[in-house]
Amino acid sequence: PTQFGKLSGLTELGLSQNAFTGTLPTELGQLTLLSKLYIHNNSFTGTIPTEIGQIIELHWLYLFSNLLHGTVPLELSLLTALETLWLDNDSLIAF
Repeated sequence: PTQFGKLSGLTELGLSQNAFTGTLPTELGQLTLLSKLYIHNNSFTGTIPTEIGQIIELHWLYLFSNLLHGTVPLELSLLTALETLWLDNDSLIAF
């Protein structure tokens, strides 16, 4: 839900393996203190929101095994603290 953006103090968000559907909310980009984002093994569709590139504290980003498609946003290259990025088992094109 779009209300995720209101959780400004959140540092870790795990939503993996829940059979969630729909698109990833752009409001995730408002979670600037987030260091770990686990959204793998669901049925999310659409593209990766460019706003995720605003989560400058992000260390781990797991988006694999969804139904995501399109180009991996160039904005992910702004995640200078990123240590682990998993995007496999989706229909994504590298930036």
